[in-house]
Amino acid sequence: MYLSLLSNTHRICILQMVVLTMAFMKNKAFDIFSVINPMLKMGKSLSQ
Repeated sequence: MYLSLLSNTHRICILQMVVLTMAFMKNKAFDIFSVINPMLKMGKSLSQ
């Protein structure tokens, strides 16, 4: 009983974190993509 309650609380916390992260990323999407795109290009060139 207690374990299932704990895991449910854990899931809610994780969901809240995910939602907050997504909201933050939406606001900072341009900044994040300007960082991720060069990294992806570098990764592609390294893997080739």
